[in-house]
Amino acid sequence: MRRDMATPADLARGPLCAFAVFKISAISFFFYHRYHHIAWDGFSLARFGQRVGEVYASLNADAPQAAKASGSWLDVIDDEESYKNSPRNARDRDYWMARLADRPPPATLSGRPPAVVPPRGFIRATDFLPYSAAEKLRAVGAACGASLAQVFTAAAGLYLHRF
Repeated sequence: MRRDMATPADLARGPLCAFAVFKISAISFFFYHRYHHIAWDGFSLARFGQRVGEVYASLNADAPQAAKASGSWLDVIDDEESYKNSPRNARDRDYWMARLADRPPPATLSGRPPAVVPPRGFIRATDFLPYSAAEKLRAVGAACGASLAQVFTAAAGLYLHRF
């Protein structure tokens, strides 16, 4: 599994996903799946997991299910519209509004309120870290068993935590 996950996906030739079931004892199994994010989004993964659970439960109950169509995007839109107009949506909205009512303002690197980004595009900026600074950060990472990217992520987290 580690080798499979460490192998970059070839977007032209695939495979973009892989599945395996490993039997580790008479009653224990591991289900492994690896996929490229270009092939599956969070919604697809949730639907797939739901269907795997349904099939597993039916097989476990010794009552195999007949194959069923996965549905269309129109079904997804219908489900979304049903949810938007449901009492559950109102309960969910009330819950999250109460839960996030006293949240702190968004953290920014400048310490100023975040700028409103116009819908016409993205803000992109590039800068370069001096080689000597990168080497020092790599040494910090090596001492902790972390990559340079992990050191940057930790540094950003520490910086933002102060807000």
